[in-house]
Amino acid sequence: MSAPEAEARKRRGRRGRAYFFLVLFCLCGMGANLLWSVHLADQAQSSNQQTQRDLCGVVAPFAATPVPKPTSAAQHATEAAYEWHQRFVALSAEFHC
Repeated sequence: MSAPEAEARKRRGRRGRAYFFLVLFCLCGMGANLLWSVHLADQAQSSNQQTQRDLCGVVAPFAATPVPKPTSAAQHATEAAYEWHQRFVALSAEFHC
């Protein structure tokens, strides 16, 4: 093997190692990105569950209090209270309280 052939073989070996480490670096970066994305998704889900518990704490007592349905259109205050009660019952069902 002559000197130029040996030098060319060394260059190819160095270039191959450089490509290997470049690909390895990219794969490690993609893995880190995936792990970070999973972490953020878990964090968002736990935050949503806490918000839902807080809303249930507010909505459930209003939904549990019975409000009589108004019998005539002249009872505007009772009609408004009944409409709000129906809204709270719907929210309670939506949040599974």
